[in-house]
Amino acid sequence: MFIGVVLMLVIVGVVAIGLNLFALPAFVNIAFIVTLSMVAAGYGVVGIHRIERGRRNENDVAF
Repeated sequence: MFIGVVLMLVIVGVVAIGLNLFALPAFVNIAFIVTLSMVAAGYGVVGIHRIERGRRNENDVAF
């Protein structure tokens, strides 16, 4: 659940920065978008590993 909340905040942040709601310079906006994208990718990888680990454990129990 925590990963979903973080990813939603990352999406909202990218949209807000993309629309320039904070009136920041372009370089700062690009840096924030890249950083938030890297955070989202990292949490996505963590989530995929958790799902795969859960599937492996379910398969081990079934056999």
